[in-house]
Amino acid sequence: MLRTEADCVTHDQLVDFVIERDSNVADEVSDRQSVAMELRHVHLPKLDGTEAVDYEPRAERVRIDSATLLTKLEGIRSRIDDIQDERSDR
Repeated sequence: MLRTEADCVTHDQLVDFVIERDSNVADEVSDRQSVAMELRHVHLPKLDGTEAVDYEPRAERVRIDSATLLTKLEGIRSRIDDIQDERSDR
């Protein structure tokens, strides 16, 4: 995720990660606030519902089970490949 061996990252580290990869950063302060809010209220709560991520909002920490995350991502990639194959067969 953050290309780190750590199994726990902070909310701020995730915000930094997203901002570093956004080529459309115009106003760093407002963009940072926007990214932080969206992560806190949308994406992290959804990911917390998976077995791969454990979001602790009060501590602003995200624990990542890399093995489970990798397994889930491989499953998604496989499903996408299946869908693309089905569409190309039509």
